[in-house]
Amino acid sequence: FEDIFRKQSIFKTFYKLLMDVNNLAGNIILGFSWKTEINIPIDHEAYYLWQNIRTDTYCIHMREFDSKEVLGVITQLQKSVSTPLDSGIKRRIIESAQGFPWLTKKLCIHTYNQIRTGKSMEKLIEQELNIKALFESDLETLGSEEVKALKYIAKRAYDGEMFDAVDVDDVLDNKVVTALVNNRLVIKSGTKYNIYWDIFRDYLVTEEIPTIGESYILRQTPTLCLKMFLSFSKKSKMTLQEITNLFGNTRSENSNLNILRELINLGLVSKSGIYFNCKCKKEDINKQYFVNFIRSKFLFYTPYIKLKGTERSASSYSQITSLLQDIFKGIDISNETWDLYARNFISWVSFLSLQEFDFLSKFTSDRSDLRKFPTKKVKDQRGSFNPQKTIQQDIQAFIELVKDIDNYDVVANNKNLYDLSAIGVLYYWGGTVVLYKSGKELMECKDQKELSKKFATLAKKPLKIERAIEIIKQNHIKTSKEFKKIAAELVDNIKSDIYKSQTLAKIYNWANFVVQEEQQVRYLLDKHERK
Repeated sequence: FEDIFRKQSIFKTFYKLLMDVNNLAGNIILGFSWKTEINIPIDHEAYYLWQNIRTDTYCIHMREFDSKEVLGVITQLQKSVSTPLDSGIKRRIIESAQGFPWLTKKLCIHTYNQIRTGKSMEKLIEQELNIKALFESDLETLGSEEVKALKYIAKRAYDGEMFDAVDVDDVLDNKVVTALVNNRLVIKSGTKYNIYWDIFRDYLVTEEIPTIGESYILRQTPTLCLKMFLSFSKKSKMTLQEITNLFGNTRSENSNLNILRELINLGLVSKSGIYFNCKCKKEDINKQYFVNFIRSKFLFYTPYIKLKGTERSASSYSQITSLLQDIFKGIDISNETWDLYARNFISWVSFLSLQEFDFLSKFTSDRSDLRKFPTKKVKDQRGSFNPQKTIQQDIQAFIELVKDIDNYDVVANNKNLYDLSAIGVLYYWGGTVVLYKSGKELMECKDQKELSKKFATLAKKPLKIERAIEIIKQNHIKTSKEFKKIAAELVDNIKSDIYKSQTLAKIYNWANFVVQEEQQVRYLLDKHERK
């Protein structure tokens, strides 16, 4: 429709029609639509006419497609090719389209053309829908000045300095920029210009097709992906059956396949026929390479960039989840699944140490949104916490944990992790453990004395431990037996006498540990003052 306002032979006539309908004030409703990023040059005669029309127009802003509407378009594509599409292709279209109707249509038409030329479903997935062919067709329609301008805008966006409207004419010709917007190769948001798709942007800058990961949901934990990546160290080319045999009974074939797909999307693994191939050199198959590779990917990963930009406003898991839902508008899944994806995403940010942990801990320690989260560990335990292990056992468990956090036995050490989670050292679920800020600070302790001192500070946070410390000090308690006689109030909610006794013993152990550490500190201070 907006082409009308760029054709001198039409736009005045159409403008008169609109004004006549408006002045008539009768029962005629004239409806029409336009792109939100419509850009008519200010020196064009139609510019002011368009501004006048907008003031007399009732605007209805159309939302993006939801998953059902995107699937409706994909269903039409399936009918056109007379064959069901692979679920991987459907998911890639849905996630890459970002809810934009025009991009959904563009990807479906491209997929249709690829299938018509003989590309198999498997090949399309392996080649990420052969997006290179789509980009090349986009560029073929442009003149040299338009290509030059497109690459300039892409480079500015790639470097984090978006091309601004104030630079139009000074840097790039207004007519050229307008043509790119009209062809939907460039999108204008406010005064900023960007390439219509981040993947296309990277292609224009690097001349390589990047992995479609910037608008891809990370469904697997970093620990699982790292273990799978490291499995290629002995053999860089394996079948799914070989990989499954390698991991024994720890994971099913389907579970391994899902992790491999994640690595494919991240660009570390490729698939050729029945074989999965590690794309890096054998000497690079190590944890440090994995971290560095994914870290570089994450710097351009849309969820990370948007989440980082909300550092001061996001205050709960629900807000982080909402950010992901906004990015992946075409995905229709349950709130519980979105919560899992939010937690999973945060585990990647922590694993990669992409920024200050203060920011991450604000999300991972949040307890305000308790919408059926996947584990009970998210509950605020300050008022109800009962230690499951002695504080000395938990300290030793922490020492073992940080030696090899990626291979830590979560099941065997579940009770220790429960205690450490309750005092804000870490968060865990499934087979993944994520250290909070306080946990990372404990890692930096130079010796056992400093570690014990910091643990004592954390250990007195739970209310029962705090109360137990008061009881010990006020009554000059020296033994667990003495403590149990007068501290029954702390276990009123426990029915079993045996469990009551065991729990009081653990509470005393923690509280006494704190008292002993405080006495040691006072002794050292007194000794220093006497000198």
